[in-house]
Amino acid sequence: MKDKLAKLVEIQLRNYREQESRMVSDYNRERQLVGEYNGRQILEMLQNADDEGSDAVRIRLDEENGVLTIANQGHPFTVDGFESLMLANLSTKTKLKYIGNKGLGFRSIVNWAHRVTIDSGTVSVTFSESIARRTFENLFDDTERARILQRRNMSEQAVPVAFLAVPEFTDRTRSGWATEISIHYRSEFLDGIKEQLTNVEAKCLLFLNHIHDIIIVRASGETRLQKKQAGNTVSIDGETWTMKSDEGPLPAQYQSADMAEQERYSLKLALSPSLRKGAETLYTFFPTKVNIDLPMVIHGTFDLDSSRNQLIDSLRNRFLLAKLVDLIVDTAQSLREQGSDPWIQVRALRYRDSNPVLKELGFYQHIEQSVRQLEIFPCVDGRYRRASEVYYLGDVFSQIVLLAGCGAAFPGLGYPGEENLLHTNKYRRVANVAGFTEAVNRLSTCLLDHDLQHRVTLISILSSEKELVGSYSLLVNDRNELINAATDAYTPLTAGVDSFIIPSFVNIDFMSAALFEQLVARLGADLGEKARDIQRRLKSVTTIHSYEPAQVIRSIIRGATAAQGRQDANAQQIIGEMVSALLANFSALGEPAALPPTSASGF
Repeated sequence: MKDKLAKLVEIQLRNYREQESRMVSDYNRERQLVGEYNGRQILEMLQNADDEGSDAVRIRLDEENGVLTIANQGHPFTVDGFESLMLANLSTKTKLKYIGNKGLGFRSIVNWAHRVTIDSGTVSVTFSESIARRTFENLFDDTERARILQRRNMSEQAVPVAFLAVPEFTDRTRSGWATEISIHYRSEFLDGIKEQLTNVEAKCLLFLNHIHDIIIVRASGETRLQKKQAGNTVSIDGETWTMKSDEGPLPAQYQSADMAEQERYSLKLALSPSLRKGAETLYTFFPTKVNIDLPMVIHGTFDLDSSRNQLIDSLRNRFLLAKLVDLIVDTAQSLREQGSDPWIQVRALRYRDSNPVLKELGFYQHIEQSVRQLEIFPCVDGRYRRASEVYYLGDVFSQIVLLAGCGAAFPGLGYPGEENLLHTNKYRRVANVAGFTEAVNRLSTCLLDHDLQHRVTLISILSSEKELVGSYSLLVNDRNELINAATDAYTPLTAGVDSFIIPSFVNIDFMSAALFEQLVARLGADLGEKARDIQRRLKSVTTIHSYEPAQVIRSIIRGATAAQGRQDANAQQIIGEMVSALLANFSALGEPAALPPTSASGF
């Protein structure tokens, strides 16, 4: 190994000596990469360890000596691996199983370090600022160095040799870890290192292929993150996630023309029970800075910019985002079939805030298309429908329908759930629902077997919506009998009047006193004019009249007149029954002279 490393160094020095522009180019490229990856150094080191098949990683921060050590049990560095560090644009990841693997993240640690030592296999390899300076001084004399710096407008103190260009190496002492990378950091980066260590959280283990154990050692103690996986179930830090995935070869039009190996894509979802937890950002193994507001943790092998934080606008990313929506839809379908949450499919596609990058790539267009076209909206009749086939009158109305067991009477009525409020703009209008009046009357009949408060609630809902104007059979009398919509219904009799004699040919009934009082309380009726106020509030949905003796007597007289007009009418019997009822009612009222002025009309 050492002989091969010596040969690499010899070639590098000769190239730099013969082509100083190559040396400066490597230096500039390294500076560029270092700046782009800043803030993700530890995550990139974890990614490298996972790529090498390590099942465990230990990160140790030694503040006293200013050293951050990252150890793993993956494949040791090879000569090719060290060569990839020495050449700014060369990656060891020549076999790109999945798109998204670029292999340049190791360089990110240069931003922190004045010295880095890699103990791997049988060798210990060191890169440092002092080695870079000695290399520059040994390659060029004072005059040549001054010329190089002046030509490129660099300061006299500048060293235009890449930090990782030329290593020094020796035999390695034994260790329990396959590879240990020791970063001797500059003190001004300590706070940033601590912050990154804090950001290494349990979710970081979700999408790693090999690592299941991360140990973080600091002066304050040891933190351990462990992943246990059985099939598609992953447990991390006391939380359980169900993993769903879609993997396969990229279609031919998205393959890189210069790659011999077929590239593949990978999409994964981590689902918490009932989709109650998610992540604020999209993952490409680790979190990026692409905000995504969905109730799950999402990983994809997306094309990222060189900072590994943002998606780029590429045809491959557009393809992957469309496939991602398909995966979410298929996953939610299977969850619906397995569980009892009827809203699981809608919630799986639910987002509140859109990300401009994802919007530009067409992600939300695919979601909205799925929401509109798929039969994913649950209804009270037990079926699922498209949004355009659903109508909604509020959760309470739907709950009353379910309570009464009348779901079948309301096909298309949305099942209770907060998700309705996010999609009402896609729903149909209730005015366009055929048979709605008959369904309400059926519901009203079913409510006879339930507490009166549910009827009060139903009446309150219907009377408050202008779109629901109609003639419904909603009221009940004191015998808990339904008052038909064709019947002239009156508010209850006033105090002191026990009953009102109604002839058999007259279609009149009186609202239950209990129902009346509950409606007064629910609707906040004017206590001084309760009967009239209730009549005014309910007239849009019932044939209700305010009880006044003269009004009831007129109804009796009108009823007698109408009855006489029937072909088989017995006028004498009708008049006799009417007069008998009027006399009895006037007697009960104690107002024998209160006959309305129109009482004799028609006779």
